[in-house]
Amino acid sequence: MTTAELDAIVNQLDAFGQFDGILTIINNDGLSLAAQPSFDNLIAKGWSIDVGPPTENEIMISQYYHGFGGNDQWIEVTNISNEVIPAGKYYLALFEDDIARTGIIETAVPSQNTLIPSMAAGETLLFRNGAATAPSAGNIGSATQIISDVCSFTGDDLILISKTNTSSSYNSRVDIIGTISPDPGSAPDGWGINASYIKGGCSTEIPHLDFDINDWSFILLSDVNIAISNTNLALGTQVVGPTDYNGTTWSNLQPDQSRTATISASFTGTPGNIIACNLTINSGVDVVFDSNGVSSSSIVVYGDLANNGSLVFGDQESLVTYNPNANIGVITKIEKSTSLDDYLTDVTYWSSPVLASQISTVFAGVNQSRIFDFRAGDVNPIYGASSNYKYWWNSSGSMSRAKGYAAPGSTPGIQTLTFTGIPFNGPFTINTFFSGTIDTGTDNENFNLLGNPYPAAIDMQRILIDNTTVNEIALWTHGTAVDPDTGEYFDGDYIFYNAAGSTDGVSKNIGSSQGFMIRTVDFGGVSFDDSYKLIAQNDQFYKSNNSKNKNNVSKSEEGDKISLRLKIGSEKNDILIAFTDEATDGFDLYYDAVGNLADSNISLIKKNSKFYSKIGNDKYAIQGLGKYGASKNVDLGFDTKKTGWFKMSINRKEGAMNDSDVILVDTYLNIRHDLNLSDYEFEAKETGEFSDRFRLEFLNRNVDLGPDKIVDTEKFTVSNEFDIMSIVSGKSVNEIRVYDLLGRMIIQEAPKQTSFQLNTATIKTGTIMVIEARLEDGSMVNTKSIKY
Repeated sequence: MTTAELDAIVNQLDAFGQFDGILTIINNDGLSLAAQPSFDNLIAKGWSIDVGPPTENEIMISQYYHGFGGNDQWIEVTNISNEVIPAGKYYLALFEDDIARTGIIETAVPSQNTLIPSMAAGETLLFRNGAATAPSAGNIGSATQIISDVCSFTGDDLILISKTNTSSSYNSRVDIIGTISPDPGSAPDGWGINASYIKGGCSTEIPHLDFDINDWSFILLSDVNIAISNTNLALGTQVVGPTDYNGTTWSNLQPDQSRTATISASFTGTPGNIIACNLTINSGVDVVFDSNGVSSSSIVVYGDLANNGSLVFGDQESLVTYNPNANIGVITKIEKSTSLDDYLTDVTYWSSPVLASQISTVFAGVNQSRIFDFRAGDVNPIYGASSNYKYWWNSSGSMSRAKGYAAPGSTPGIQTLTFTGIPFNGPFTINTFFSGTIDTGTDNENFNLLGNPYPAAIDMQRILIDNTTVNEIALWTHGTAVDPDTGEYFDGDYIFYNAAGSTDGVSKNIGSSQGFMIRTVDFGGVSFDDSYKLIAQNDQFYKSNNSKNKNNVSKSEEGDKISLRLKIGSEKNDILIAFTDEATDGFDLYYDAVGNLADSNISLIKKNSKFYSKIGNDKYAIQGLGKYGASKNVDLGFDTKKTGWFKMSINRKEGAMNDSDVILVDTYLNIRHDLNLSDYEFEAKETGEFSDRFRLEFLNRNVDLGPDKIVDTEKFTVSNEFDIMSIVSGKSVNEIRVYDLLGRMIIQEAPKQTSFQLNTATIKTGTIMVIEARLEDGSMVNTKSIKY
């Protein structure tokens, strides 16, 4: 407190006239008050002065960590002065919640205390519970670790640095974290349960005599657990002041979300992720954050981005901001397509990540009459209600936020688009169309073309979780060349994604500037939020033949899933079958997706063939079923306008599917084929709908097939000895079929008995046999055995 500030207080008190009172001054800046002239003025006017303990600006609690584990408690203490702090000058003290809320804290003895040893200038010490196991050693700084009973706090206590460890400990405090209450009956508020707090340039970097949560930065435990050890976020590392990047190195350690950072020199490239609370790019500094496809790094800002120079992001790089009210300057976001086969007709779905992007500027050189947006339910009179193009309208002017656009290229090869402006930030909701009736079968009335509204990848799962109006998402890949005769695309080049997973194993991110289709199941809109943004994952953008980084196309979230692919020539169709506790074997919103964009409501799509699984008579690209069991059977079908040879294969498997034989039953040819061993090829000699041709069955591969092994499946046992297979069943077996692994039926009998034998003399020793039995009650048993 300065003399002028104290004089101002005196003048305000004079205005009240003469009355009894006590003025208590808590000295937070550590400066001496006793020698200031205004004290004499106050005393002369009859005021009683109570000067609180001065804060000593040389030591502070710099980080607090209370983990989910019962013993994961840490306290970080830092010497913020330029002098050595001698041993014995300070104590780290714990007041458990029952003391902190008795109203006698000022005279209470700490529940636990630890003498703080000598600390060098700028040194950090790390106090911990002796049984702490998280974070892992690789994510902890190099500070000396001290085991202390102080670190037995439960998240609703009071922790302080004090000059004493006696009944005067609270009044001798120099820094504090945790709440107190004068009401003995008050309940603990749990301020620090399963939480981490840190001091830094985006909160404060000084000690405090009273606890204010705003003096601290709240940090997710998960972020601390994976922190880089030489950043402030890591327990055991703490530096004071901002850090500056000179184009090569950081001046004061690498920044993190608790730090203020500046960039003072121009550079091109990506020095990894740049994460800061507040980030300033100095005047005259040109940052081209672009690895030219080598990485997918992000600049992540939790507070404000003061861009006084210029900031350009490459195709795979991204800007992630979390403060919806942040001041963000103008940026430039570069986006590239893959090589376009026919640039005049090869359409990509785009969206703008910045405000006021002009279509004529972004798509300069593109035939402006072939740039469209999709207005579901709004018939374009130019085409009419019966046209394939009825919902598509020519676009011009500014690109709207979160809206998708379809545009071809301007020249052969890779297209480079540039978006310059203030980036979209914060939550946003876009209105969507719903016809009033949920799509089934081949209906496509409820698709809407939206777009990622941020200059970073976003999480598809969050769109589905937070928006109950959305049943599925469709990503356009255009993996098949445009039909040279008709100029049409193939609907099989859509990848469908819902709560069960995706038809082609994509990861959950929608790249920046990507447009995508969603299917609605209710009235309302679709909301986006900053929490949807993904750090360093902007490497998947389905625009044309390949994603930005083909190697990053990975399986969706883990589960018991199988994706199948049907191909004829270069045309392909993918479907997903997923088993989950959240779904049933009937139709489930969000877990079953019709797919099927090859309809008059979506233009330019050529439907030569369609592959699907079935629920009743309805056809699905994604089918979510209840919990996996070997008795599950799934009906499959396909429709085709082409004749010729088709190939069915396993596109990918996850979870229990890796331990199962996947048997494809061709009901037309009476063939059983193990898709784990090879693809299944068949000929369609005529066009039409073949919705009942295939059935998918699953058999547990982990059965031990040793000699005389008894397989117990619903009291159904099989044993083999020499040329005899013996069957014993709890129910009469009406029919039994035995197949080899190529799907050839080698035995078929109708024993209508509970115990019988089959002759296997014609079967080669070592043959694995797939056994299918239908019991008297209509139930099926599937198992395996081996010929010895």
